[in-house]
Amino acid sequence: MVARVIRRAEDVLRTEPEHADRAAHTDALTGLLNRRGFERAQQQWRRTAQPGEVHALLLIDLDRFKPINDEAGHDAGDAALRRIAALMRDHVRPQDAVARLGGDEFAILLHRRDAAQAVAVAERLRDAIAGLGFEWGGRRFVLGASIGVAAFDAGHTADDDWSRVLKAADDACYRAKRAGRNQVVCAGETSATEAAGEPSSVMR
Repeated sequence: MVARVIRRAEDVLRTEPEHADRAAHTDALTGLLNRRGFERAQQQWRRTAQPGEVHALLLIDLDRFKPINDEAGHDAGDAALRRIAALMRDHVRPQDAVARLGGDEFAILLHRRDAAQAVAVAERLRDAIAGLGFEWGGRRFVLGASIGVAAFDAGHTADDDWSRVLKAADDACYRAKRAGRNQVVCAGETSATEAAGEPSSVMR
């Protein structure tokens, strides 16, 4: 009996640090990586990547999310975020990393995907979010996603370079918002709305 109790206590001591580490790097609401987990994931990728390995970063800002919180309440908003998180996991592979950075902002690291492949993933994800049709309390809310894409060579990405990758993806996401929302914009490219010179608006 004493031996079993000791073994059980030893098992708990071994697993507690693992649970604590997982909790520190996981978003409690969605089960995705949190910002700290996202930073650790990209650092690990950069340490193990070989020069010439191209990966891609997607920064995602939900469109028309605010009315869910304002009109249906925060429980509805939380439920919508969990639905979106599950949808994102369904659109990536196990080796990719999905994170909720905060609020209605998400990030995805796509392993060994170039810019064209990443844009294709982003477009499929955008279509899926737009077709979600979230319902709560008898009301139906239609969401969208503005997505910025930036490809990078993980084997040659120092800290300063990574900051530039983040900024490039963030700028592309902002341009997707300005171009009318619910669009994918790749860093260094021009959206169809921007090319046409159409007026744009930035709304959440």
